[in-house]
Amino acid sequence: LLQEQSRQLTELSTRLEMYATDGEEKRHTLSAAAQDLSEIKSELRRKEQTIRQLNKQTMQYEFDKKSFEGNLTDAENALRTAAKDKEVLANYIRSVEKALLEGKRQFRQSPEGREVTLSQLLLNTDLIPSDISKAGPELIACQNLVAAFIDVYHSATSKIKSLEEEVVAHRQHVEAMKRELSDTIHRE
Repeated sequence: LLQEQSRQLTELSTRLEMYATDGEEKRHTLSAAAQDLSEIKSELRRKEQTIRQLNKQTMQYEFDKKSFEGNLTDAENALRTAAKDKEVLANYIRSVEKALLEGKRQFRQSPEGREVTLSQLLLNTDLIPSDISKAGPELIACQNLVAAFIDVYHSATSKIKSLEEEVVAHRQHVEAMKRELSDTIHRE
């Protein structure tokens, strides 16, 4: 009976030692698993932070993209407007050039009334673009130049007219003096 109990006690001791060793291994395994879990949690936090940063960057990139698209649209509209203004300006300059050539032709045919004709041609409402309210600065500058030219032209034609009248008056005076001289010579 003692031998049996001794054997059972040895067996129980062996089992207890085995369970203790097993428990130690399990504790060690559990400790390693807890350490791994802690490292995984830490890695997960870093990845979540990286994802948040990437999301912020993505949102910023999308905002920048929308902003750039808006700027691009504005630039395209500005280019279209500039091209339209350029075309309107080119048409206006061509119209002014045609009006000047027509005025020159009419002046060569009949010098009388030249001041009125050229002014009428240059100030013709057909020359002025229909959407003048949206005129660019270049078109306004050209129109101001044409207006200044018309003013100078009026001044020059007035001066020429005045000088022509003065020349006619001097010629009449010279003719009158020639007649007087001729009459005086005939009387003597």
